Amino acid sequence: MKQNLITGLLTALKSGGTRLACGIAAALLLAAGPACYADDIDAPEPEDDVDSEAQAAEYAEHSREFQHSCFILSFMCDSAYDYFKESCDQGYDDACVQLAWMYHNGIDVKKENIKISKDDGKAQQLLENSCSRYFAPACQELASLYHQKKNIGDAIRTLGKAIEEYEKECTNYKEGPSCTKLGHIYERKWLNIDKDVSSSLSYFTKGCELGDTEGCVEMAKLYQKGVAGDEGKKEAKKIFELACTNRYYAEACAYAADYYVNKMRVITGGAMFTDADMFSYYLNAACSVWKTTRYDPGLAEICYQSAALEYAKNQKGKDQCRPQLAPPLLAAQNLSYAVRLGNKDAENLQASIVKKIHTALEQYSGGTVGNSCDKDQYSKYMEEEITKITELCDEGVSGFRDYNSAHRTYGDYCMEAAYYHQRKNDQEQSEHFLDTACSLDQKEGCLTLAEYYKSKNNKEQVKSYFYSGCDNSPDTNETCKELDDFLKK
Repeated sequence: MKQNLITGLLTALKSGGTRLACGIAAALLLAAGPACYADDIDAPEPEDDVDSEAQAAEYAEHSREFQHSCFILSFMCDSAYDYFKESCDQGYDDACVQLAWMYHNGIDVKKENIKISKDDGKAQQLLENSCSRYFAPACQELASLYHQKKNIGDAIRTLGKAIEEYEKECTNYKEGPSCTKLGHIYERKWLNIDKDVSSSLSYFTKGCELGDTEGCVEMAKLYQKGVAGDEGKKEAKKIFELACTNRYYAEACAYAADYYVNKMRVITGGAMFTDADMFSYYLNAACSVWKTTRYDPGLAEICYQSAALEYAKNQKGKDQCRPQLAPPLLAAQNLSYAVRLGNKDAENLQASIVKKIHTALEQYSGGTVGNSCDKDQYSKYMEEEITKITELCDEGVSGFRDYNSAHRTYGDYCMEAAYYHQRKNDQEQSEHFLDTACSLDQKEGCLTLAEYYKSKNNKEQVKSYFYSGCDNSPDTNETCKELDDFLKK
């Protein structure tokens, strides 16, 4: 058993790509923001060269980008629709499955002024077209749609067709991902398929041996539950770590992290690490990889834990005469993503960090050192921290196209830099950081500048920052009302 699973995993790690036929199931996008609109749903027969390696690589790259930015973060939904529609028309059945998912869920993104009603009729037709071309993922999703509509007879027949096609691909064509999909079908009781752990494990194992990393990870998860005894539990840990470090499989990183909670020291590569070191390593790996691939309900919590751990390590051993205000870049990045996904603990930590920075800068700019600290040394440390805060502000600007980030978290640091320079009577620098904060979705920066230019009677500048800060809704707060009145004069 050990030799087979390790060989299979190594095969998976060496495998460069997976067949484009792998559609993303709705279960993986359960909490994601739904998507956009289309009119025409008919897809022609596939073009002869639709499976060329260059086209496949290009499609896979764009597909991941649009799935992540539209489905998960509610950005670029119009581009996502256009791309999947065009790809579906060219014969990419997996794009048709994505398009069907869009219709099935509908979308309402006020910021982008996109509102699409659900249309299961269009979704069903797209899936039926692709399923008729023996595209197994489309048949699987179509069976799920039939099942939701209580059309059990068609659901059973369609799922049977999906199983038949997966079986051909797995057994006859040696396609690992298809074996893994069969494993998932047998893993849960659905329709007329009884839950069958033995068959599920068999297909996951075959998928792994054929080079599918997901198959290896799913096999390891069953091993971890004890289906292969104590030896299987030991091998599960190795599989998770290999799949994380060599194949960048995010879920494997999360499982690997669990092994280093409350454990003794371990030796890796001849170096000594504590369980906290390894826990931190795998948590960050999970967050870093997961946020660029797909959404998972546990992602925000993992990224928050990673950020909190890195921040705590940075604060360890500090004293009042050596302030450590700015979080490390890694902590800031992971925290911003957790905030973007609405994690309340992450939002609270961010607010706590900013409050701490604000208090310290207020004291320092006011000439207060406190206690018996050496003033010159304390000033040196504070200037270092101000530089770090400025760098975090710049990080938000340089990564603005990264839709994974909550830009307003970086805007927080810009606001504090602006506040510091304001206290030092450096108006030019203060305006610079306020403008940067505004560009990073920090509404307070926009409104502060709008009020400043109002005092200068500069309507053009007020108008610019007013719309950025009030989102064209002057009734949201008193400041916006006053600025709106000023512009109407």
